[in-house]
Amino acid sequence: MSSATRHELHVGGSCRSDWRTTGSITIDPVGRVTGNAQARLRAWSCDFPVAQVQTRIVRLHVSGTRSDERIELRFEVADSAPTGSQDLGGFVPTVEVLRPDGDIAGGHVGVAASATRPDGDLGRYVNQGEIQLDCATGC
Repeated sequence: MSSATRHELHVGGSCRSDWRTTGSITIDPVGRVTGNAQARLRAWSCDFPVAQVQTRIVRLHVSGTRSDERIELRFEVADSAPTGSQDLGGFVPTVEVLRPDGDIAGGHVGVAASATRPDGDLGRYVNQGEIQLDCATGC
């Protein structure tokens, strides 16, 4: 998954981050999806100086369902590093509200994975991304 995220602040300016997530999932015979993934920060910037330490790694639990030739995924943050860091660009606040849903016919899927959510203080988090799934065995 590639994710271009941003935190648009109501006071002006924003912080942006660029993430690459890799991992593996398993689909059991009844269509239950389980797995783990790790997101790594590729780049980040803010329109103003910051003193906080930017999160660089986010570990995720992946779940979802497969029905016929469709797959739906959900992500849950397991932990992040470095300890005590903050994701200034908005990946962590948006990854759990992503609901990618795609057709896996043919063993490969590319699906948009985008979400927007308020930050609780007149700003918002935005995640614009895409997921590429390649089936190793028998999709």
